[in-house]
Amino acid sequence: MPKLRKQTLTLLLVTLLILLQFNWVSWPKAYANIYSCTASVLPHSVAPTSTTDFQFQINNTDLNTIRWIKVTRPSLNFRIGGYQVNGWSVNFTDITVTLREGALNPSESLSFIVQATSGSSQAPAANWTVEASDDPNGANPLSCSGDLGTEISGEAPDTTPPTIYNISLSNLTSNSITISWTTDEPATSTVYYGLDDNYGNEKSNPTPTLNHSIVLTNLSVDTAYHFTIESTDVAGNSGYSEDNTFLTPTLGSPVAPSVGFLTKKSLKQTEKTPPTIRISTVPNGPFKEAPKIEGEAEDNAGIFSIEYSTDDGRNWLPADKVDGLGGKKVSFEFTPQNLEDGNYITLARATDTSGNTADSNKVTLIIDQLPPIVGGNVVSIGPQVLEPSEQCVLVSLTGVDQKITLSAVGGPTSINLSAKDINNDKSAGSLFSLTKSADSGLWSGILSFKKPGTYNLTANSVDGAGNKLQRSLNTVFVSESPRVLGGKNNRPIEKARVALYYLEPDSNNWVVWDGAPYGQENPQVTDKEGNFKLFVPVGKYYLKVQAADYQTLVSDIFETKQSIPLITDLHLAETFKLKLGPIAVSLPSLSVQKINIETDLKLKTSLENKSLIEKEVPSFLLPSVGGGETSSLNLRGRPTIVTFVTTWAPPAKEQFSALTALQKNKDINVVPISVFESAAKIRVYSKISGYEINVLVDKDGETVEAFNLQNLPTHYFVDRKGIIKRVVVGVLSEKEILGKLVGL
Repeated sequence: MPKLRKQTLTLLLVTLLILLQFNWVSWPKAYANIYSCTASVLPHSVAPTSTTDFQFQINNTDLNTIRWIKVTRPSLNFRIGGYQVNGWSVNFTDITVTLREGALNPSESLSFIVQATSGSSQAPAANWTVEASDDPNGANPLSCSGDLGTEISGEAPDTTPPTIYNISLSNLTSNSITISWTTDEPATSTVYYGLDDNYGNEKSNPTPTLNHSIVLTNLSVDTAYHFTIESTDVAGNSGYSEDNTFLTPTLGSPVAPSVGFLTKKSLKQTEKTPPTIRISTVPNGPFKEAPKIEGEAEDNAGIFSIEYSTDDGRNWLPADKVDGLGGKKVSFEFTPQNLEDGNYITLARATDTSGNTADSNKVTLIIDQLPPIVGGNVVSIGPQVLEPSEQCVLVSLTGVDQKITLSAVGGPTSINLSAKDINNDKSAGSLFSLTKSADSGLWSGILSFKKPGTYNLTANSVDGAGNKLQRSLNTVFVSESPRVLGGKNNRPIEKARVALYYLEPDSNNWVVWDGAPYGQENPQVTDKEGNFKLFVPVGKYYLKVQAADYQTLVSDIFETKQSIPLITDLHLAETFKLKLGPIAVSLPSLSVQKINIETDLKLKTSLENKSLIEKEVPSFLLPSVGGGETSSLNLRGRPTIVTFVTTWAPPAKEQFSALTALQKNKDINVVPISVFESAAKIRVYSKISGYEINVLVDKDGETVEAFNLQNLPTHYFVDRKGIIKRVVVGVLSEKEILGKLVGL
């Protein structure tokens, strides 16, 4: 038995030696404790609320290799946010940083960075804790000694960007504009601008200031520009405005100059010395009516004529009175007639007997009878007029430029629209500057929204006398652009082809909708985010979407009652794939997906508190182009439609046609009202268009605020008792109007 035990032990020892020889087994390694290490940190002092890269160095003064290091923040006043270290695996929290799977041999040093943010209050010095172990899991760690203290002292650094406010635009010409703003601290001035919100151009001034002004030059005529503002303070913090727009004016129609009753060709030139002329009375204004303006002119031979202009020399009229005409020295006077509210650059011109001319000094004549009132507006994309929803809300998409056109009285010299997201009090909002047409007198600008939301538009108008007026306009619901998505994870599909098909009424055939006349592309190819943008006019349509590796999608047929944007995301299913090892082959799909396109936009609005429904029709007494006056009291006893429409609005022709036919119906009251237009202008329009319609004239816009007029045309349906029962925006046919009057 002892012999057998001895043989067994011998066999076990031989087996163990063989296993050890081939490293098939190993004895557990015994780790010795680290008994000596030092550490240091820089800096030793930081400001409150500052983020600092702390430089650590740990020295291995032991005989064993360090394989685990842990750094702990000095106090609750610090929060760790990151690290920089090479050759180690790192885990970190806001309290500690732990280094593993590395080696710091005896007599070697390791440098690394721990990023931490200090608290908002000053605090005395406290030590970081640096621990080391030769165990990869940190058994029996040793706290290293050294200079590891850090205090929080001094003032907190400035991390607040400048606030940008009071953005204004001035001196707008066909090729230049001045953009001004203020900041709450000295900061630099930069304007980024371009044809869209990618900008591409910039102009800046590096001098810090509170009041900023940048002049943009070399702009294109009759062009919409986007711009945003950046101001950077001395601490390097940058503040930005929202995306804003302005529209440069056209050059205006050229007007041939006139020279009194005779042309220059009828004057025989005997010398070349021009006369001198001066306006001596400088009007202080503002005036309700134009004052008498006087002046003198001299010439070495004789003065032939004196004229004056109230539009900076585009048109000329003879002076009312000239004393000494034909002599070398004359005096003159004139009183401009029929001037409406506005600023008029006025000058005089003298022509001598040889045909030489000279202009006088210029004076600004300010006529101020009314405040600068803004009227109804029309929003469009190309020729396509965008009508609000049933809730009187305009619906738009992010990144789409839309033109807004409106009329105004009271001689405004500037009109800016501010757009404020009603659900975001922190946003400063966007500014859309309007430009006045020299030919039509209408104001136009570009609406563009970079972020989705519900925006209230406010018109801010200023006239030459300094009178300011604010008026609420439209509410605009801005949706994200619809996207083409694919697969179970709804990934955006880039380069998907989206085609809109239209039912052509005459041929009753489906054709690819021609978007070019409406300023849109069709078909469209989606961008990298899967986005496409389509504003669809009235009609019947369907969508077809194709993309590689996805089944074709065809929507149900949908019909639009008004121009609306499409906002429905389109989800494509992946095609079936045949897998051959590592290769997957997409099989052609004969199936077609069907999807419903949402066109009934049910939107909540902020206009409910201004609703006139179930209220008495606002009181008015207005003259008509047919003679006499009409009072709101005259409307009782019969169902009534009150329609605000102007001759300049694109829908005018279609709407006047329906109203003209309905005015012949003696069982109802049909009351068209035109604001900010004269009776003479409406008569000319009626004669040219052939519509014999009696329109009420509100030249001064007395009804605009009372009826909360925003869009054109707008219809108010009033019952026999004079109570408004419904408000409808957009063009209505004769049949639609009669249908809505039933029961009133």
